[in-house]
Amino acid sequence: MIEFYKSHYSANLMRLVVIGPDSLDDLESMVKSKFSLIQNTNKQIFEFSESAFPKEYTKSIIRSAPVKPTRNLFIAFPVKNLPIYHKTKPHHFLGHMIGHEAKGSLLSYLKSRELVNTLVAGPSDISKDEYLFSVTVTLTEKGVSEWEEIVIALFQYINMLRHNLKSNSENVLDCYKEIQATGNIMFRYRELEEPSSYATRLAAELQKYSGLDVVTTPVLIETISLEDVESVLNYFNVDSVLIHLSTQTSEPFPNVEPFYNNPYSFEKLSYSLTQKLSATNFPEDLKLPNKNEFIPENFGLLSESEHDSPEDPPQLLINSQYLRLFFKPDVSFGLPKEHIFLELSCPAAYLTPKTTTLAILFARLVSDSLVEYSYDAEIAGLSYSFTNVVQGFIVSVCGYHDKLHVLLEKILKRMKTLTINSERFRLIKEQLQLEYDSFDTQPPAVLGMYARQYLTEVPRWHVDQYRAVIPEVTQNDLETFQKELLSKIKIEGLVHGNVSKKQCLDISEMITSILELKEAPENEFVNKRLIQIPIAPHAHLFVKHLLNENEVNNVCIYHVQIGCEQKREDVLLDLLQQTMNVPFFAQLRTVEQIGYVAMTRVDRRCKVQGLDFIIMSATKTASFIASRIISFFNQFEKSLNEMDEKEFARHTTALRGLKSQKEKTLAIKSARYWGEILSHAYSFNRNQEEVELIDTLKKEDLIAFYNEYFSNNSNSLKRRLCVQMRTQKSKIIEETETCEQLIEFKQIMKADQFKRSCLLFPSE
Repeated sequence: MIEFYKSHYSANLMRLVVIGPDSLDDLESMVKSKFSLIQNTNKQIFEFSESAFPKEYTKSIIRSAPVKPTRNLFIAFPVKNLPIYHKTKPHHFLGHMIGHEAKGSLLSYLKSRELVNTLVAGPSDISKDEYLFSVTVTLTEKGVSEWEEIVIALFQYINMLRHNLKSNSENVLDCYKEIQATGNIMFRYRELEEPSSYATRLAAELQKYSGLDVVTTPVLIETISLEDVESVLNYFNVDSVLIHLSTQTSEPFPNVEPFYNNPYSFEKLSYSLTQKLSATNFPEDLKLPNKNEFIPENFGLLSESEHDSPEDPPQLLINSQYLRLFFKPDVSFGLPKEHIFLELSCPAAYLTPKTTTLAILFARLVSDSLVEYSYDAEIAGLSYSFTNVVQGFIVSVCGYHDKLHVLLEKILKRMKTLTINSERFRLIKEQLQLEYDSFDTQPPAVLGMYARQYLTEVPRWHVDQYRAVIPEVTQNDLETFQKELLSKIKIEGLVHGNVSKKQCLDISEMITSILELKEAPENEFVNKRLIQIPIAPHAHLFVKHLLNENEVNNVCIYHVQIGCEQKREDVLLDLLQQTMNVPFFAQLRTVEQIGYVAMTRVDRRCKVQGLDFIIMSATKTASFIASRIISFFNQFEKSLNEMDEKEFARHTTALRGLKSQKEKTLAIKSARYWGEILSHAYSFNRNQEEVELIDTLKKEDLIAFYNEYFSNNSNSLKRRLCVQMRTQKSKIIEETETCEQLIEFKQIMKADQFKRSCLLFPSE
């Protein structure tokens, strides 16, 4: 390691960015004191003498089989010296042109032929001077067998671009100017970045650019140059193309990749395919993008008469039986942006595994049908999501306020009037089924958290139930369900940002009119609730053996349920988690080296809270991990009792500082408000109230809280659930292993039976 340092580390190769609240003089003094000892040995930047992609490896295809049942096609072209184009960014322009999703796009053309589901295009760096411009698509089943048609279509789209550069340059310029305009808007009105991420990014940019270019280059197109576009486009040719087809297959591969032992094949493209790729024709369906209707023009801010105090909570502006809409004008950030969130409660959305599957398909078909709008909206600084939840759906739109309501209107109208395309239904159903089939290949920690949530939530269907019903779901089922789904809706929402009260009232009228909202019986709407883990001297144990035979990681999630949220206990739990997290990691990850993931996290759902202790290990069994977590409780209890007042004050000061922080962006503030509304807590001044509570806490309060809910030595009974995800390889070891058992475990044999035997916490 020392030799590596001597060979490669030198001050002339390093770039430093420091961001802080101190003065420039103080920052400079700090930098000199910390970094002046780094020697400048005038090392040279390592240069590749040859291309990373010599000719013998281009004009070829690699085939491989992934672990997950995914289907992807990767098409790439090596490109030289992109940094010299940082003022004009032709590669970003071409990424937009090839990757756009509206009518006439490559994606739209391929989707109409049932070959792909998604497409992403853009450059990535390989070395200082060499880049890859890649086009990545997720394939349909038909697309796997007809992958050559996808490659041909890409080259035809490139032909269309070349043709328009020569004969229709004005329209190409219009597209270029739109991308330039959106970059200018984004740069002018961007929100604060997280400081460490921003500093890291600027330091990397300093390796390529200097001066203000490090700030402007990632966003701004300073000059338009069709000549630069043509120069980069010349790299997109059949002689340099690289293709990778990744899909599961029963066919054996002749080669094995040395690092991960992944089988693969490599071969040159056929003569017939290269001839087709060398042609200059293109179909009429491939066209330049139309004008983007979502690019904002009005950036005016609210007048002072429309302001309220930054500390004032959101106001419940509409409060009817079918619509509750909160409103909060922004006076903190001074940006022409707005966030709108809507929770649509639909009784039919989560009745059975089949209706839930239908609701998921409905949400995806709505989003799929909106692609031709949503891509343009995203380019113009707007974004949306439409997702299904237990209660029904959540719609969110955010971005520049000028055209945001136009986007929301299109989403709501599409929800109400969706016409289901039979081919898109078939392909999206196929994609969803593929996701269900690959569910068990996810990381064990994800599967463990899923199991823990399934065990404690009511109602909650399991992915196995979705997997069982999806083959029988038909388009006719969805069309019938669609009418029932939207016949009864109750909405709760938030409008926050550069928006007036009148505009918020207009939004409420639009929602009510489009969705035809009307009163519906309250008892028909579903509320998610949590079970009360039975109070007992033992912990309840749920064991799941991972189906992925190649998985080597065992996971243990030890969950301690506290109960219904109460402000004082909320603060005590946050304080305890902060106090435990570092020693938990230090002891079990660093000292005992049990697993490379070792963390604690507060879990709050449905107004119920608890604390998770999570460890993932490739060397220890799940039972052993559980025993060490419980043993840690004894060790921590000793340190907690011995903690002096100075150490306790350090923890309370840190928590107070965390909760006193002002939100840095409009998005973060909106998310906090929305979280309070989603949880039906409406405690918009929670942080301020909790800071006041922190000042009243004593060390004895934290010890009493720990003894009541966590201590192994306390006489009080507790609500504890231990979820263990065990690998196939650990089965035999688990059966013979003897672990230190400080508490008893009682195994849950049937999850549904366990849930039915438990009481529920109140829903409100």
